[in-house]
Amino acid sequence: MNYTIQQLCTICNATIVASASANIAIYIAKIGTDTRNLYTPANTIFIALKTKKSNGNKYLIDAYQKGITCFLVEEIPVHIEKYPAAVFIVVKNTWEALHAIATHHRQQYTYPVVSVVGSNGKTIVKEWLFQLLHKDYSIVRSPKSYNSQLGVPLSVLSMEATHQLAIIEAGISRPNEMEALTSIIQPTECIITNIGTSHQENFNTISHKIQEKLVGASTAEVLFYCKDHKNIDEEITKIYPTKKCITWGFDSDSTLHLQDIQIKNQYTSILAIYNHEAIGIDIPYTDKAYIENTLHCINYLLYKGYTEKMIVERLPLLHSVDMRLEIKKGIHNCMLVNDAYSMDSYSLKIALDCLLQQPRTSYTIILSDMEQEENQCLEQNYQQLSQLLQERKIQRLIGIGTTIVQFQHLFESTENHFYESTALFLEQVHHLHFANEAILLKGARKFEFEKISRYLEEKKVVTCLEINLTALASNYNYYKNLLAPTTKVMAMVKALGYGSGSIQIANVLQHMKVDYLGVAYADEGVALRQGAIQTPIMVMNPDKYSLDSILQSNLEPEIYNFTILNDFIDKVHKQAITSAVIHLKIDTGMHRLGFMPSEISALLEILTQHPYIQVASIFSHLVGTDEPDLDDFTRQQINLFTTIANQIESILGYPTIRHILNSVGIERFPEAHLDMVRVGIGMYGISANKALKPISTLKTHISQLKLLPKEATIGYSRKGILYKETQVATLPIGYADGLSRRVGNGKYKVFIKNIPAPFIGNICMDMCMVDVTGIACCEGDEVVLFNEKHPIQDMAKAMETIPYEVIATISARVKRTYYEES
Repeated sequence: MNYTIQQLCTICNATIVASASANIAIYIAKIGTDTRNLYTPANTIFIALKTKKSNGNKYLIDAYQKGITCFLVEEIPVHIEKYPAAVFIVVKNTWEALHAIATHHRQQYTYPVVSVVGSNGKTIVKEWLFQLLHKDYSIVRSPKSYNSQLGVPLSVLSMEATHQLAIIEAGISRPNEMEALTSIIQPTECIITNIGTSHQENFNTISHKIQEKLVGASTAEVLFYCKDHKNIDEEITKIYPTKKCITWGFDSDSTLHLQDIQIKNQYTSILAIYNHEAIGIDIPYTDKAYIENTLHCINYLLYKGYTEKMIVERLPLLHSVDMRLEIKKGIHNCMLVNDAYSMDSYSLKIALDCLLQQPRTSYTIILSDMEQEENQCLEQNYQQLSQLLQERKIQRLIGIGTTIVQFQHLFESTENHFYESTALFLEQVHHLHFANEAILLKGARKFEFEKISRYLEEKKVVTCLEINLTALASNYNYYKNLLAPTTKVMAMVKALGYGSGSIQIANVLQHMKVDYLGVAYADEGVALRQGAIQTPIMVMNPDKYSLDSILQSNLEPEIYNFTILNDFIDKVHKQAITSAVIHLKIDTGMHRLGFMPSEISALLEILTQHPYIQVASIFSHLVGTDEPDLDDFTRQQINLFTTIANQIESILGYPTIRHILNSVGIERFPEAHLDMVRVGIGMYGISANKALKPISTLKTHISQLKLLPKEATIGYSRKGILYKETQVATLPIGYADGLSRRVGNGKYKVFIKNIPAPFIGNICMDMCMVDVTGIACCEGDEVVLFNEKHPIQDMAKAMETIPYEVIATISARVKRTYYEES
C-alpha cells in the first residue's frame, strides 16, 4: 500500500474532516483495525469497523494515544477536540470502504491470483503450494488462515509489484458472504479443496453450501478440483459449463487420472495417467486428508508445467503446517514463543504480534535466514526485516545463518548477535543471558530451531496440562456476543485460572480488553500485578491481613460483612487514602458470604459517613442457574437483588455496576445481564454447550511397559488382580499431581493412540498403572487423560464429582504449556 489520503477518499467516496493543524499530505502504507496490535502508528490508518456487538469508534482515543493520526470512520467522535492532529475520512460503511480499498489495490496487478475455497484443507494447500513454488515465483499469500471478510482484504492489501503470484484463501460460514470476497480477490485460478459439513447449520443443504462457495470461482479462468467429489463436479458442470477444469481422481475423465493408491509404512505411492503418460509419485504422508491435499498441489503443479521428476524431487521437502504458535515457560522466568517452522515476512509479522502480547518488558527474537524466492533483492529484504524489528521495538536480535550474517550491518537494534549456524549458536549460547524476557523463535525448518527450543524451555517433566489460548478467546467471544455492547464482563481467573495458569489466561483476557478480572484471594491478584496485568481486579475473599497488599497493588476488595468493611475503612483512614474502591456482596439466597437484606440500612449508614469509599459494583451469587427446577428461586433472587441495588444506589446518589449472572446464567437468563456478567467455568470450555471449546488437555507418557502373567497383582494393597496375561504401562502421574484415587481400579481409563486403557490397581502418589493389552505402544508414547475428544466431564463422573474439582485440583507441579491456533 502507498496511497494519499485524497486517493483513499476517491476510492471510498468519502469526505475529509480535519483541523487546520492536521497533516493531510501523508501517505498511508498500513491498515489497523485492532488497537491491541498497533505497533507501527506512522503511515497507518485506523479503520473503525462496526460489528453486531462492537463499534470501532470507542477505540479511537486508544489509537490516537498510540500515535495514529488518520482514521476511517462512519461518524466523527463526539469530542473531536481531543484529536487536534487527526484526519477523519468519513464514509457510509467502514466495511464497504475497506473492501473498496482492497478491491482497488487488487486491480493494480495483473499477475495470476489463485483463490483456495472449500471446507477443509484450504490453509494446508495454500502453504504447501507456497513451499513447492516459492523457489520459482515471488509469492504473496494469506497469512495463516486469513480468509474472512476482514482477513481477505488484509491479505490482498499485501500484494506488491515485486510479486509474481498470489495465493489467497476465502472462507465463509453463511450465505451471501462469498460474493464480497470474490470481488476483492478477483481470482484468475481457483482451487476447490472439498466441501463438508462445517457451518452446515447456516445452509439449507450441502448443495446450497457448494453453490455459495463456488461463487468464489466466478472470475477464475481455470478451476482445479477432485472429480471424485461428485456433488462438487455436478454443481460446477451446471454453474460453469464453459470454464476450463483441471481435475484429478479415479474418474476416467479426470485430467490427472489416478490408477492406484497404496499406503506404505511411511509414505503413499501414487500411480496415475497425465497427458496420456504414466507417472508415479510418492507422497510423504499416509493420512487420507493429507493425501488429498497433496494431490491438489500435484494437480496444480502439473498444470503449471512441472515435470514428474521435479515434483518427485520437491514433495519430500514438504513439511506439515503447524497450525499453532506454542507459548511455553522458558528458563529464568522467560516466556518462549515457538514458531520455528518457517521464516518469511508474512508469518513473521503474526508471530511478532504474539510475542509483544506476552507480559514482559524486554523482547528478544531469534531469526534464521529468510526463505528466499527467485528474483528477490536480498539486501532489500533484510532492510525491510530490520525496519520491521525497529518498528516493533525489539531490544535484541539473534540472527542465525550465512545470509543474515552477511547483512548484519543493516540491523540497528540495541543488542545484536549473529551466528552462521544453529550449531555455532548452541556452542556459544552460554555467553548470552536470558532472563525475565519474551523470546520468539522464528526459523526456516532446515535450521532445526527445535534444538534451540529444547535449550530455552524450562526443564520439562513428562506430565503437562496443555492450554489452547485460541479456544479460550473463542469461548470468551461466545459469551461476549450474547451481551449488549454496553454490558461489561468480569472473567474469573481464580484458583490458577481454574487450573489453567492465571497470568497467561489473564494476559489473553487483558489483550481482549475484558473489563474486570476476578480472583479468590489477594495473593492471586498480587501475582497478576507482578505479571504486568493492568486490568481492574476484584478480590472475592479478602481478610484483614491482606488489606495492605490489596491497597498497594491497586486491587479492589469484595466487602461481604461489617467486620471486613470496618477493617478496610480503618486501613484506608490510617494510610490517608482519599479514594478507595469496593464491591458489595449481597446475600440473596446462597447464604455463603454477603450482607443480608436486613443489614442494608446499617450498611448504608456506614457508607454515607465515609464518602471516600466508592462502591464500584453491587453483586450477588445465584444458587442454581443450571437447574431448571430452581428457576423460580433464581428469579426470586434476581428480583430481591434488584430491589436492594435500587435501595443502595438511591442512598449513595450515584450508579454502580450491577452483576449477578455466571456462565450458565448468561445463556439462560438474558433479562438479568444487567451492567456486567461474570464468566467462569464456561470460558474454559467445561460445559455441555457444543459451541464452547474445551481449552485443556492433560497428558503424560508411558514410563515403562511390562508383560505380566495371570494372577499377578498391581500396586499397593494388591488391589489390581490380573485375570489373564496382561501388558501393563506405568505412567508418571499420581494423586500428588491431582489424579484422584477414586478413578483407580478400572473406574476410569486413559487414551493411548485414541484407544482406552483402564487403570489397574490403586493410584499411587506419583505414578499409576494401566492395561494396554492389545494397544501397539512403546515406552515414551503419549497418554491422554482428558482433552476435547475425551472430555473432563467423563473423569468427573468417574470420580462422582463435578469438573470444577477435577481441573482445580491439578497440582502446580504439573507443567502448563500454552499454544495458539491459526
